[in-house]
Amino acid sequence: MAFGTDAIADVKPEGLFELSGTTAVRILSDDGDVRYGKRVCKDVPPARKQFRSVVLTP
Repeated sequence: MAFGTDAIADVKPEGLFELSGTTAVRILSDDGDVRYGKRVCKDVPPARKQFRSVVLTP
């Protein structure tokens, strides 16, 4: 593939989506165990929850 592995080194894939009309894909990362301030992501209030994604284009 034509991308560096640094772009996806710490991604924990939970979802993969084709970007319509392109050759790119979006990967959603499951970061529930990542620290967010003093808590892990899965334990923060719903209004503060986030997700991370990476777009890869071959």
